[in-house]
Amino acid sequence: MKYPLDVAHERTLAADHATNSTADAASDRTGCRSKLIACLLAAVCIYVSVSDVHAQGIAVWLGAGTVNEESRIATAAAQLDLPVIPLAARPEFFWASPLESDASSALLLNGVFDFNLPGVSPYLIAGWGWHGLGESDSDRGASVGAGLKLGFPSFGIFGQIRHHQPLDASSITVGITF
Repeated sequence: MKYPLDVAHERTLAADHATNSTADAASDRTGCRSKLIACLLAAVCIYVSVSDVHAQGIAVWLGAGTVNEESRIATAAAQLDLPVIPLAARPEFFWASPLESDASSALLLNGVFDFNLPGVSPYLIAGWGWHGLGESDSDRGASVGAGLKLGFPSFGIFGQIRHHQPLDASSITVGITF
């Protein structure tokens, strides 16, 4: 048998639990809302900084591919478009990992002639580079090729094929630009 005081105490505990549950749920919603707002602000800041850099004629190029189907490659470049004329400078870091030996890297300084069509931009690329950076038998030489960029000025995808004279090898690369 329950005494009236016990029943009143149980009701008070139940009311306190309900209040705490409501407060916890409200706190969880506020925390979730704060995280969402922080993520949105970060996305806006990244977009503004990338669009500001791109407005100055600088684009980042990231790609991956193969060299003569014997090596996997990764490349990162920053392209500086010149105003008015369809020429650009693109310094590039190129990393190759042969399937049967140690990885090597290269630094390439390229010139790009861009045909700048809306939505589709074919381009020619030529440059000079140092292959085998940090190795005793590093080689210097030219590379030439052609590529195609699809997309918008602020974001796109690209594919290119190039021949690297010091390696006597051709590379195929696909990637993104922003």
